[in-house]
Amino acid sequence: MKSVFAIAATAAMVALSSCNPLSPRDLDRQGTSRVAVAFDPSALGPLAAQMKTLKVRVYKVENETRGTQEGADKDFAIVQQQAEYSLTGVKLGPKEFEVSILNADNLALGTGTIRHLVKPGVNVTGALIIKLNAVQQPITNLGIELALATPPDLDPGIAKRVIMKWKTQTGAEGELELKKPGAIPAGVLTLADVQPILEESCISCHKATNAKKKLQLDVFPFKSGFIADQSELLKEVLARIQDEDAPMPPGELMEASNIEKFKAWETGGFLAAAATGAADAFAGKLEGLKVADKLSCTIIVFGEGDSELFRKDLEPYTIIENGQLKLTLPLEIAAPSVSIPITVQPAG
Repeated sequence: MKSVFAIAATAAMVALSSCNPLSPRDLDRQGTSRVAVAFDPSALGPLAAQMKTLKVRVYKVENETRGTQEGADKDFAIVQQQAEYSLTGVKLGPKEFEVSILNADNLALGTGTIRHLVKPGVNVTGALIIKLNAVQQPITNLGIELALATPPDLDPGIAKRVIMKWKTQTGAEGELELKKPGAIPAGVLTLADVQPILEESCISCHKATNAKKKLQLDVFPFKSGFIADQSELLKEVLARIQDEDAPMPPGELMEASNIEKFKAWETGGFLAAAATGAADAFAGKLEGLKVADKLSCTIIVFGEGDSELFRKDLEPYTIIENGQLKLTLPLEIAAPSVSIPITVQPAG
């Protein structure tokens, strides 16, 4: 999902001008010119620090309509505010310039276009201003995967709970509990719960050696000669066991309690089985983060009785679109201090 990032000034200024007048070296025999692009990102406030690249595309204009692109994209590293960048070899005639401002991950913070007549001699005086329609900072989700490297002298399952306290450079913050992968919520059924029903009522007619209607239910994912998409096939199986006119298995509908189990299996997402994640593996997801923002976090590991075992501050992480933050932390648990009572008696 994309979201417009509102800032005080919503326009970046890009001035396009041909040299005025052109010197001989600016105009060659092929009828091309040099076009200067002056870029002032100061109107964008704090986002200026995230700008890394100025991308310019040049298009022909034919009968007032933008035509094909002329040449390759021109990328300029933004090295200072109000710097001038030069496009050489721009053909004379009406052109449309498309200017994009990219961050370090090559995501466009904003794009604007302007038309300009490139010609020899005296050109239009004054700067032509491109106002970006909007400065966008995409919104993304960030998957978190954490593995704890447990020392050999400790039980790998000593970590019972992991909390991630996080905040971003732009002021968002929160607390996320990382879960062990594959944990099945209460009430959610898996294939193991419906397997006895399949074996009793379905598999005799729908197995590798006797796949009626080209439907095979003795393997998972199920196989069908007619429905390739597994999700659609599962829904079709669920519909057939509730079809009073053409029930499956043939004859009459299966028991209502068995149908309800299939429905519960669908509600849970047709899970095959609970994943058996490692004892020291945890995962979670942060939602609604701004791309190119900086994420800082503290990992806190708890053991039995919610006793704190370990705490570590992580280096700031630059959020990328559809990112996956994978971490491996050594579980360094300090030895507890031990008090040994000592009685000192005078000699006598």
